[in-house]
Amino acid sequence: MSRKFFYIAGGFVALLIAAWFILNWLAPKKVEERLRTMLAQEGREVSIGSVHLHGINYLALVISRKHVKIGGIELDRVRMEEGKQLTLEGDIAVDSILVDDMDKPMDSTNVHIGAVRLALSHAVYAIPGAHAKVRLVNFMVDSRRRELRVDTIRLIPTVSKLELGGITGHQMDFVEATSSGVTVEGLDVMGLLQKHLVAESITIRHSHIYVFRDRRLPLVTDVKPLPIGSLKSLPMSLRVGSVKLEGGSFTYEEFPKEGDKTGVLRIERLRVGIRHLINRPAAGDPDYVIVTSSGSLMGSGNVEAVMRMPLRKADPYKVEGAFHELDVTSLNPSAENLGGIHLESGMLNNLTFSFDMN
Repeated sequence: MSRKFFYIAGGFVALLIAAWFILNWLAPKKVEERLRTMLAQEGREVSIGSVHLHGINYLALVISRKHVKIGGIELDRVRMEEGKQLTLEGDIAVDSILVDDMDKPMDSTNVHIGAVRLALSHAVYAIPGAHAKVRLVNFMVDSRRRELRVDTIRLIPTVSKLELGGITGHQMDFVEATSSGVTVEGLDVMGLLQKHLVAESITIRHSHIYVFRDRRLPLVTDVKPLPIGSLKSLPMSLRVGSVKLEGGSFTYEEFPKEGDKTGVLRIERLRVGIRHLINRPAAGDPDYVIVTSSGSLMGSGNVEAVMRMPLRKADPYKVEGAFHELDVTSLNPSAENLGGIHLESGMLNNLTFSFDMN
């Protein structure tokens, strides 16, 4: 009798162990299928290397399928392609998940998460209508730590600077840029899903920006908004305490309407700071977005400027600054080709400027 009991008990234990292994194999498969269904849309391809589940309530998953708690989900080697517009590859980890009903769509009303970590080795996004794409290298966002980091961000034109004008038929800025060491701290990661960028600070260690314009082409004379108007037209609300560019350069090249050579204006050792970057002002917010900048014009002397951009429509823009110890002959690469002026000699020791505009 006792031997039979042990046989039955042993069989029961073996059955439980087998069921446990089956669930551990089956649950990730089911989660992967659900994730593929949730992520995949028409024209989008998704592949997931592996799925790891932690702290899952298997009893609720099998019996009721309601109020299913999962300690964490790790998705390794996720790759997503959406035609020629978007490509990304990396790992995703989600902690403290509660699914109200496993048989309902996996959307934000049914799935509640405590924290998310996203680590992409790279991502490429083709900007519609801009003839350019954005490439991110080593992108990481962590909602628990409230931070985002990117090793490199590049804005890469998909056509040459002269081809761009032939395509558009009018003057248009050709822009190429690289930024490295980007850090966002105090970030509301979940707010990004609602198109809200809320953060304490954004720091960019280094940035190079190159802009080209062909003045031989027709100029579109429509009314262009001032900087705050452009910020307010963005589909995302911005509320960032401070933005800091610790170093970089800005190069502007222009082909004149008359002439056969381009002119170049370059600012080196560029540093920029922005306070109160807001585009949806509320009661109690500051009156101005304040931008401070400094750099070396054509590698000579120093230029400093402060711009106050009004968040209230009736207030004016205010700009003030100064040039210090500028060798004027350093301006010849732009003055000769764009203005037909040659500067023989001269030193601009100090020149201040100040103006308002509206």
